[in-house]
Amino acid sequence: LWSCAGGTAGTASRQAVTEREYEDKVRAYTEAIVNEKSGPEAYFQRGLAWARQGKYDRALNDFTKAAEINPRDARSYFNMGVALGKKGLLEESLEKYEKGLLIAPESAVGYYNRGLTLAKLGREEEALADFNRALALDPDYSLAYLHRGAIYRKTGSPDLALADFERAMELDPTNATPYFHRGLTRAESGDFDKAIEDYTRAIEQNPEDMRAYLYRAQALAEKGEVDRALEDLDRALELEPRSAQAYLRRGELLLRKKDANKAIANLTKAGDIVRIARYLDRERLVQFMEVNPWLPELYYLKALAWKQKGRYEWALDDVRQAGKLDPDNETYAKLEQELLERQKR
Repeated sequence: LWSCAGGTAGTASRQAVTEREYEDKVRAYTEAIVNEKSGPEAYFQRGLAWARQGKYDRALNDFTKAAEINPRDARSYFNMGVALGKKGLLEESLEKYEKGLLIAPESAVGYYNRGLTLAKLGREEEALADFNRALALDPDYSLAYLHRGAIYRKTGSPDLALADFERAMELDPTNATPYFHRGLTRAESGDFDKAIEDYTRAIEQNPEDMRAYLYRAQALAEKGEVDRALEDLDRALELEPRSAQAYLRRGELLLRKKDANKAIANLTKAGDIVRIARYLDRERLVQFMEVNPWLPELYYLKALAWKQKGRYEWALDDVRQAGKLDPDNETYAKLEQELLERQKR
């Protein structure tokens, strides 16, 4: 969650503004700039309006111009960091946050956004320190609790994670995300009933949250409720038709129901979505698999489906692809050996 840093730190939610209203703001601030009526503030506010429309290059240009006119306004640097982060330029984003924090070292939102960037870069300890700083400055910063909890969960401290997610819920009970993350934490500990409750609460707060359907389906599948899980995956794919992971999980469940043909169709669709992985060099493939760690499993499940249909040669092709992606997995090696023996018969 990126927070465009406006005038103050804190967690008060902004009133929703329509795209047309943002366009009106752009026109109004452009007129002010042309008429030289409001100096750097017009550039800053127009930058915010561009950012709300997802036009980050234009936003970055305006924040940069505002900083050139008034280099002591930390807001411009913080929002340059946000725009650069949205463009995927994380190291450049960090530089802007650091410059802004030199000017405004008491800015909770500055530390919060820098923490987000550090977390994206995999620098968890530094991110944790920034979220701690943000919370020391603003103890009611719900998003800082949420993202600190995510770091705790990722680094193996589930009790601390749960405490932070629950604090985030207290501060912002209408935000679906803490419920989703608490569900992940509970599922990882094997408490699937409680995880399902949390995913359901997240869906109640945000019925368009595709991830909540996807992960509730996985929790339901762990409890053996395959049909309910399939319903959730159908909904997930309505919301995000290009979700390879949802097709993968649907294929897995159809395989469990002994419907090899439909399983193969879903697993093939998942493979089509991520087929670019076949053409990546080794370094980029490692990065790709950090985001999509289930990719070897996709080929393994497809191999099982072909095996179920008696197509051992095709099953071998897929299990070997799984083995290339995860060469230390003994399960894949065992299936490959079994398929070779079946071919000899």
